[in-house]
Amino acid sequence: MRVLYVEMAFGFGGSLTGLLHLFKHLPANVEPVLVTGFDARLYTELPDGLTYEVAEIPKAPDARGGALRQLASFYRHNASPWMKHLDGTIRRHRPDLIHTANSVFSNAPAALAGRRHKLPSVGYQKGFEWGGLPNRYVLRRGWFSHHIASSISVAERLFELGLPRERCTVMYEPVEPPPDTTTERSEGSPVVAMYSILQPWKGQDVFLRAVAKVRARYREPFRVIIAGSAPEGFADYADGLKSLAAELGLNDVVEFSGHVRDIFGVLARTDIAVHASVEPEPFGRVIGEAMISGVAVIATKGGGAAEIVHHEETGLHVPMGDDAAMAEAIERLLRDPELRRSLGKRAREFALREFRPALHAERVVALYEEVLAGK
Repeated sequence: MRVLYVEMAFGFGGSLTGLLHLFKHLPANVEPVLVTGFDARLYTELPDGLTYEVAEIPKAPDARGGALRQLASFYRHNASPWMKHLDGTIRRHRPDLIHTANSVFSNAPAALAGRRHKLPSVGYQKGFEWGGLPNRYVLRRGWFSHHIASSISVAERLFELGLPRERCTVMYEPVEPPPDTTTERSEGSPVVAMYSILQPWKGQDVFLRAVAKVRARYREPFRVIIAGSAPEGFADYADGLKSLAAELGLNDVVEFSGHVRDIFGVLARTDIAVHASVEPEPFGRVIGEAMISGVAVIATKGGGAAEIVHHEETGLHVPMGDDAAMAEAIERLLRDPELRRSLGKRAREFALREFRPALHAERVVALYEEVLAGK
């Protein structure tokens, strides 16, 4: 079975990371071919033996005007170039099935290319889908043969937009365990870390304000790491975070690490991992990585994050955008090392059971076989 994996995002993130984990655990009879809209080799190592192509698709300009004009711009600058590239990819590699990641509408060109070549397609939906008419049309008309949702919350959003329930399967994303299975943290000042792409909805500014509140009343030393880089168009936000840290008097506490290839290296020296998104998180790969590393997690309550972090069992919940509540949770864990250890231990047990890449690959391949049998 040859599967064409299409990653239409314009930057590296959790979506491609999940695919790379999947590739490692595919059985020998599944041959992956990967196409991305950016050069993934700049950010990570690709598995040996993977057939890989970069699609040189320029980013579409922002379209002004009504829905019809926006659709026309999308077709001209995005859909048409992608379909042209994928037509060539399909002719060169002759896949049996197409697997896309990210949103329904942005990946519609891959589904259309599949239909043109009489290939079934599986869309792995990792975010809350836009509620516009084009998305509803694609879902209701069945452009994709089947959908995978990265959480129950994501699946419910698809059903709201008209996707029949029988054409969607929920699968949490795979998270590869770190090579060192120890869950003991290093000695020294506790480290509070946040690792995520630098965008406003990820809430790094909320995290910094929470850290400032903790520092004002917690007198023991601790360190803070903010890891991650800003995608194109968000450099001002990243610069603003550094300015905010200076304004709050945190320059001697906060380290901005930029993009980190070895996230488990960061987590090995982390005592508390914070997820601060101010909008519901579809799944939260960074949460899963912290959990599987045995790190105590504080997560904002919304979407998939609330499904995988069980309050007071595998982590702590705080309301989205509430820096005061986040500060209280951070301070509580700083003051209670035993609670940190117990939360981290139970989180790791849950993650090793629920996010196991081999189990994920087994379920995905079984779904491919079902889709191919019914095509």
